[in-house]
Amino acid sequence: QDATNSWPGLPATAPRVPPMTTDQVELLVELLHTHQNVVAVTGAGVSTEVGIPDYRGPQGAYTQHGFKPMTHQQFMDGPAARARYYARSFLGWHEFSRSKPSGAHVGLSRLVSNGWVTSIITQNVDRLHHKAGTSHDLVLELHGTTHEVRCLGCGAMTTRNDLQARLADLNPEAAAMASRLAETWLLQSQGRQVSPGDVAAARPSTEPPTPGMVPVRRPDGDVELQDAGQGFIVPPCESCGGVLKPEVVFFGDNLPLAR
Repeated sequence: QDATNSWPGLPATAPRVPPMTTDQVELLVELLHTHQNVVAVTGAGVSTEVGIPDYRGPQGAYTQHGFKPMTHQQFMDGPAARARYYARSFLGWHEFSRSKPSGAHVGLSRLVSNGWVTSIITQNVDRLHHKAGTSHDLVLELHGTTHEVRCLGCGAMTTRNDLQARLADLNPEAAAMASRLAETWLLQSQGRQVSPGDVAAARPSTEPPTPGMVPVRRPDGDVELQDAGQGFIVPPCESCGGVLKPEVVFFGDNLPLAR
């Protein structure tokens, strides 16, 4: 089947793939009945049905456009690079953080609760396994999470929501833009027509207008923008003044030894 279009009722981020066959379901049931200490490993595919894009699916950011996220080396290159990262992430955070679990997240949570699956290893950074009800200590976030921020100086941890509030205070124009953008995405998610006025209001002033287009969401919760970061203020760590980095394994970064 054509994997480039979603099933009716699902967002465009969800590939059009056939459901599991009866034979495949029976094989899964047999595996769970005949094995102990079953670990589920998940990736971007469990989240595409709730509107979170992936990188390498049929409509993925890398597959379609060759988009590459910021690397660890780029993030550490200086304040300008970090301002670019946080400006994009700031605009997309409201929509990303309010994402709800998919049927896959809920189903896996039930399997864990009933003892059929002992734990989950996920490459995703969206915390949707937790939202679905799986205990935090039974989910290994291989690539970390966008929901926490660490100071690279003193190691202090804070939540991304706390940092989002600080960013909003320091960047009121970006905060107003983020609010308008969230409203536009809400209209789209409800299947309502987005007017040219809505689009124009939602678009950043630094990006040339394109009729009928809303800024593109990217897989890790950020938004594709031109000239992102210009004039955007990123606060330092409140404890030591150090650099704040999302608790995420960036491209070009190393996995912590503990994982």
